[in-house]
Formats: sequence, C-alpha cells, structure tokens
Amino acid sequence: MAITLSWKNEDESILYLHYMYPWTWEEFYQTRDTAFEWLDCDTSPVKLILDFTGSEQLPLGAMIHFYNVGKEPHPRVDEVAIVVSSTFLRMYANMYVRLNIKKASMATVYATVEEAIEQFTSTD
Repeated sequence: MAITLSWKNEDESILYLHYMYPWTWEEFYQTRDTAFEWLDCDTSPVKLILDFTGSEQLPLGAMIHFYNVGKEPHPRVDEVAIVVSSTFLRMYANMYVRLNIKKASMATVYATVEEAIEQFTSTD
C-alpha cells in the first residue's frame, strides 16, 4: 500500500500517515477508516501528521476529497501537521488549511516531519 499508518511515539499520542506516490483515493479512505478505528480505542487527544514528502503529486480530485474529510475530523484529533516538501504542494496545503479545515487553527503546514514533531512535543 502506498499509504502507511503508524504511531510516532510510545504513548500513542502522535499518529503518522505517510503518503508515497502513486496512491489512490480508495487507499486514502481505507487508511482514514483504519486511523478512525485506532482512534476510537481511547479518549485522550491525538496529534496527526500527514506526511506528503513522498508524494510530489496528488491524485485527481484532491481538493474535493480533502474538503470532504476536513469537514469531519476525528474528535480525538486536536492538532494536524501537513508535511510537504514541494513549493507547489506547500501553497496548496496552506490554501486548503485556510479554506477547508473545520477549525483552521488546528492545522499547520511544515517542511519536515521533524519540525512537526518538535512543535508537537514542545506544546505538550
């Protein structure tokens, strides 16, 4: 599968999704459903890292698919890091955050996973 899901730390407070192009919307929604199952197992807040550094392109229809999932984040997710390495995807992600996230203040765009983790661990 071109999208992997894992915990980034031992206390399972940072959930990590890594997207390696090419990936499909079917894989995207399957992974989201699995992530929701994992998140349903507890009640403590979770930070989410969406790592697109392995995906310099997005499948067709990205704006509508991201819009739909952004409307209904899992209730345990209190912060989202969108990690992108290309300038184009960074502009796209920033526009998406401003226009589509239910609570735009919960999402931030980063250039590296390390930056996101550093920010998440410094705010705990």
